[in-house]
This record gives sequence, structure tokens and C-alpha cells, in this order.
Amino acid sequence: MEIQKDRDISEVVRDNLCMGCGTCFGLCPSGSITLAKNIQAGEYQPTIKQDKCTNCGICFAFCTGHAIDIPGLSSEFISANFADERMGAYSNLYQGYACNNDLRYRCATGGMVTATLLYLLEKNLIDGALVAHMPSDGTLTPRPVIARTSEDIVAAATSKYCPVPTNAGLKEILDISGRYAVVGLPCHLHGIRKAARINKKLRKRIVLHLGVFCGWNTPFTGTDFVIHQKKLKRSDVKSVAYRGEGWPGYNVFELNNGNKIKDDYHQYWDRNLSAFIPNRCRYCHDHTAELSDVSYGDAWIPEIVSKDRMGTNLMIVRNSYAEDILRQMQREDRIFLSPIERRNVLESQHKCRWKKMNIASRIKLAGMMGESVPDYGATTFPAPSKHLLADAAVEYLQFRLTSRRSLWWVLRLTSYLLDKIGYKPAHT
Repeated sequence: MEIQKDRDISEVVRDNLCMGCGTCFGLCPSGSITLAKNIQAGEYQPTIKQDKCTNCGICFAFCTGHAIDIPGLSSEFISANFADERMGAYSNLYQGYACNNDLRYRCATGGMVTATLLYLLEKNLIDGALVAHMPSDGTLTPRPVIARTSEDIVAAATSKYCPVPTNAGLKEILDISGRYAVVGLPCHLHGIRKAARINKKLRKRIVLHLGVFCGWNTPFTGTDFVIHQKKLKRSDVKSVAYRGEGWPGYNVFELNNGNKIKDDYHQYWDRNLSAFIPNRCRYCHDHTAELSDVSYGDAWIPEIVSKDRMGTNLMIVRNSYAEDILRQMQREDRIFLSPIERRNVLESQHKCRWKKMNIASRIKLAGMMGESVPDYGATTFPAPSKHLLADAAVEYLQFRLTSRRSLWWVLRLTSYLLDKIGYKPAHT
């Protein structure tokens, strides 16, 4: 990888390709980058302190917002026996859940990520885990933390449907020696793997990469919209839990007066949050965290959906080390683990197809609109069709609608009408 010392992260922000992952902040050697919310966009954006910047070019070189070669990084870091164009290289496919029912009920889907981190810490295989913690301070802003106790790991459980600059925590991993696991979305792992090509310390200290399936992230404006739907003020809300209390789970707002407002998963996600898509997420083609050592997602499988109220994970295992850990956990009755067919994984994850098959259409539409897109190198995608271009156009209009608060009344009206006719959306 060539580092161009005359380029920095400000180019990525200017081109609206920043994903707010925190990689530049976590790896900047001079500490000249700050991360702050862009209130209008509802996303994190980095800013360079020019008086401290040494023009080293590292922030631009490690940024995956403007360029990422997922197949190339996969061939370098993932040693697997099989490959699928929609979910990447893999060794084995499983469904399963934590045997601790309290943990399984509390977590977003089956509790496998939390159970794995607890096991790694107990067996002294890691000294800490980079996770996202949601404080109850009214900010509704999750923070990357290095969890070094079981209590810290459990406190970080469940999904956060809002931006988290997870890779800002890489700074602590590089500063304090030890062995670490990292839990991240595909974009977080893209940044870590791209940086690990050059940063040998990072490569050595992160011993396990746990990936979470991701259709797209959701800007903070999505949460603001839901709060507005509830006829609340942001200042009324003390904390938010996006998922938990069984499966598929509930969104819970805890208010400062002690009351709680709760919606089931389909109500708050399908009707509200799913409409909000950050610009850079529209050009991502990785749904299953292809650069992880093991990926976790929801088992949206008919026979599971019809009867499971606790949660079951899908797992895509991508190397022998992750496989050995899961097998040992199974032998010690920490988790239930069962093989699953490839077709079941793909059928339960519709976003696999959407992100891979429609990416060329989204890129083509962006070019027509004069917008910047990421450089995917030699990666090839299915050619765009009229049907797929139409889908991309609808998505683009949705993005424009949600990015302007003055137009949110359209979303509210749509949600109201759907409630009136009793529409029950299928899972996404």
C-alpha cells in the first residue's frame, strides 16, 4: 500500500464518503484528528487540526470510505475452504445461541457475540474487547470502550442502530499492550484490516475479529425521527435500548420521569429506522462482514421465526482459530451449535443479494447525479439492469427525503397510513 503524504481525510469528508468509523482518529500518530457529530447529517465526521498535522498521509491511506478492495484483503487475511460471492470466504456455517438463557434473552440475537467474549476473557485468551457501550446520560450516543471485565462486556450487549466510531478505540489498543478481540460492523473491520497491512502492532494485538451482519447503519437522525413520532423531546429521553427482551426484540426509550416507551422490532425498524441510510452505506457491498474471523447475524429462517422468541444466531466461520473456540464452547455447554446449509443462510439474509447485486446500479446512478463513489479496484459486480436501476432510484429518493428534516412529514404520513390499513411489514 502506497502512502501519499499530500492527501488526508478531509478529501473523504468533502466527497461525502466518510462513514464515521473512527479509523483515522484511532490511528493518527500525531493526534491531530478530532471526531464530532454533524448534527444535520446525524453522523460522525473527522476534522484535522492543521497546527498538529504532520502530513503523514496515514489517515487517507487507511480510510476505507474512499477506497477498499475487499476480495484482496480477504485473500490476505481469511484462510477458508469455500467462497460465495454474496457472503465471502468461509469454512463452516452454523446456527446457535448462548446456553445462558438470561444472556440470550437480553441480547439482540441469541447472545453468541457476548457469550464468545465472556469465554475468551475467562480463559485468558484476551485482555480486553473493543465494544460499543450505550451510557444512560441522555446523550443517546454509544461510545467505543475496551471492556476488560465480564460486567463491562455484558453492559455492551445488544445492537446499536446508530453511528459508533468503534475504531477510535484502536488508539488504546496500540497504546496498551495485550491481546484484544474486536466487535464491529463490516466498515469497522474494513478499516482494521486495511491498516493491519502496514501496522504490524495492530495485526499482532487483535487476535479475533467478530463481525456483525449489516444491511446499513442508521444516522442519529433516525433515532430523532422515532422520538418525534412518539411526541417526545430529545431532552425527555434518558437512554435507548434498540434491541433486547427476547427476539426479535424491542426498542425501549427510558424517560427521565422513570417511564418507558416500548415498540416491537418491526414497528420501529421496518416503519421508521429502515428509511434512514447514510450516504456512504449506499455504496457498501459487504453485508456479512467478510473480513471477520467469524460473523454473526439473525436467523430469519421460517421455522425459527415461527416459534423462536429468545433469539438464534447465524454464524459464518472464516478460519480455524474461530472454529476451535466455538467448538470448545460447545463442548463446555456454553453454546448450542448446529450446522446449517448455505442456502438457508442466503435465504434468511435478503440484504446479501441486495448489497451485491444492486451495487453497480447504485454506483451508476451516483455517477449520473455527479456524486463521488468509492474506488473498489478490480472488484467486479453484476451489470446494472433497468429493474435494478429503478430500485436504486427509489433508494436514492428515500435517502434525499430522510436527509432533510423539513420533509419528515412525508414519512410520518406514510407510517400513519400503514397503521390505518393494518399493514404488517415482513422482516428486512
